[in-house]
Amino acid sequence: MEEFLNMLFAEAVAENRRLCVFTLPDRRTRHFSSLTAAALHAVEEAKTKEVYFGVGLAGRNFGRRNSASDIAAIVGLWADVDLAAPWRADKPLPRTIDEARAILDKLPLAPSVLVDSGHGLHAYWLFKEPWTFETDDERIEAAKRAKGWVETVRNAARSFGWDMDSVGDLARVLRLPGTVNRKGETPVEVRILESNDRRYNPDDFEPFAADEVPAEMDEAQVGALALRPDAEPPADKFAQLYQVCPAFAQAWNRQRPDLADQSQSSYDLSLADIAALNGWTDQEIANLLIAARRKHGQKPEKALRADYVAKTIASARRAAEERSAQGVDLSSLKTTGGLSGVPGTAQAGTTPAPPRSLRQLVAACPAMRQPVIEGLLRQGETMNVIAQPKVGKSWLVIDLALAVATGRPWLGMDCAPGEVLILDNELHGETSANRVPKVAAARGIAFDDVADRVYVENLRGRLVDLFALGPYFRQFTPGRFKVVILDAFYRFLPMRTDENDNGTMANLYNYVDAYADHLKCSFVIIHHTSKGNQSLKEVTDVGAGAGAQSRATDTHLVLRRHEEEDAVVMEAAVRSWPPVPPRCLRWAWPVWMPADDLDPAALRKEGGKRSAADGGQQPVSYDAAGFVERFLAEQPKSQARILEEAEAEGLSSRRVKRLLDLAEEEGLAFRWTVGHRKTLVYATVEPSETTPQNSRYLVEAALREHPELPTKDLAERCGVSMRYVQQIRRELGERTDGELEANSGTN
Repeated sequence: MEEFLNMLFAEAVAENRRLCVFTLPDRRTRHFSSLTAAALHAVEEAKTKEVYFGVGLAGRNFGRRNSASDIAAIVGLWADVDLAAPWRADKPLPRTIDEARAILDKLPLAPSVLVDSGHGLHAYWLFKEPWTFETDDERIEAAKRAKGWVETVRNAARSFGWDMDSVGDLARVLRLPGTVNRKGETPVEVRILESNDRRYNPDDFEPFAADEVPAEMDEAQVGALALRPDAEPPADKFAQLYQVCPAFAQAWNRQRPDLADQSQSSYDLSLADIAALNGWTDQEIANLLIAARRKHGQKPEKALRADYVAKTIASARRAAEERSAQGVDLSSLKTTGGLSGVPGTAQAGTTPAPPRSLRQLVAACPAMRQPVIEGLLRQGETMNVIAQPKVGKSWLVIDLALAVATGRPWLGMDCAPGEVLILDNELHGETSANRVPKVAAARGIAFDDVADRVYVENLRGRLVDLFALGPYFRQFTPGRFKVVILDAFYRFLPMRTDENDNGTMANLYNYVDAYADHLKCSFVIIHHTSKGNQSLKEVTDVGAGAGAQSRATDTHLVLRRHEEEDAVVMEAAVRSWPPVPPRCLRWAWPVWMPADDLDPAALRKEGGKRSAADGGQQPVSYDAAGFVERFLAEQPKSQARILEEAEAEGLSSRRVKRLLDLAEEEGLAFRWTVGHRKTLVYATVEPSETTPQNSRYLVEAALREHPELPTKDLAERCGVSMRYVQQIRRELGERTDGELEANSGTN
């Protein structure tokens, strides 16, 4: 218990930031500035009572239950996922811890601590250092961040059809591990399931924090159903039906000519009917109706009416039962007959084939798949092409398409000839009609040589998502196309898809793999980079969104700006080929040309080319000893600060990490893990048993050594936030940067 409290609050608790311990049924509150005292009290109270602790540390009103305005600091964000139980029979909830964890698996940031609360799951995302509130504005900002993150978790729960309480208030209390949950018939221990070293900055959550659902938009209840205006149908089930059932796809798009009644109510019943036949739950069908009406702007508020939803679902289920009883052939409306090309499905009634022995495997696969682009891509594989916006990746891929269509080399790499399909959701038809012939002319390719071998489908203005491509691809005979190009991938993402979610993106690439297998072709996917400096990243880290995007594909090809204007460095991580050396390309409108006279290592960094002041010289070459002498000292320094200083002298992040590893191996540098959050720092001396290894020690030591440094520099040096440095400066009686500036202005 005390270990848990220390993990959360060791660097935060103080006389003016106390931990709240709350008990039931006596509703008693006590506050502690000592975590040991708090743990002893909780252990004693847990013998007969339910014990909770406050996730926020109180700065006032000690001895009473706090409100959000009393909270002086938080150490992370949190969520509370209830499990199904007899006293929660009216709410759709996950039944097991594993189901509850599936909600967390959909989130872009993984939790630091998981706690089994007895009849639920508590998750904590811990900060690198406490977020203390010096002003009401900071407290309001923290409250917004906490509520927004909880709403993000709730949205993940809703995607499974489950409900979840809003627990984002700063004064929230949660069960304390090491105590007992007596809510059910049998007392259950509250226990830590897992903890790790993941730590975050508060700003890490901002891009993912959802807007809190307004009170007037709260759910309506239909029995055990939750009717929310932002509901979505289950993605996997929806995609499967959309691909294999034309009637479902037509109903979703309001395009069923066989329906005499073309009202939205008629389409609602059609959707509910097909979903019911395929075993969807009532909650899933309700979500489908809400999403359909919202999509078409057909009185979406009607799908939030309890009587209407209940009546529609009941009619659909009754019709399904009647037709089944009458022996009507419903195979065209059901997915149980097997889904060709849909991941994770199999023919009904079949037994999974046993695994092949190595002998059988080698006999069945005597050779690698046929190359499509020598050195990069084989039949049935997928390739990402990643670059910053407006770099020219679409021109590059048009060039690739023409090379495959004619069987000519592409940038020196041989291509297998075949027809190419370009699905472009960014360009108008007129733009494609202008660009493709220009690239062909620049390459000396006659128009007639490619006019009937390159096919272009311009989808701008009539966008379809990745799931909706299934019916489109079924019209083509397998093997017709050698390559299919998706430009650009972000516009093919299904509605409300989070590209930062690894599970979601891996699932989407599974669909691309299935399409490639069905069409017997390769896929080339055009995607964009994340914001910021790309030169310091590994090849597989270039690309916006979850890391699964580079892991799920067979080839991850990236274009990064070279120091020379109008030049890029092309690099690739490949799965079924030997490593590909980087090479430079130079823009010669409208095509990219090899530029072997340029240095592929000269990637453009933040701020552009190396300045004339350094004469364009290569960065200093360091060995481990020289690196330590230049960048390390007895005073511990955070890895982030070391990287920044070394990169300013031209060293890559990969080289810096390699030199740090060598320095450790040679006993020249020592790794410290500071504080309960295990912040990584380095020094030229080993940490002694008497050395306090915490973030506060680092900041105080840096202040003693360099009192003149601005707060920003101190924060970067110690790997903490500026807010934390300002807090310690105040407590030590030092002036902050703002105070120094104000004083200097009055002299």
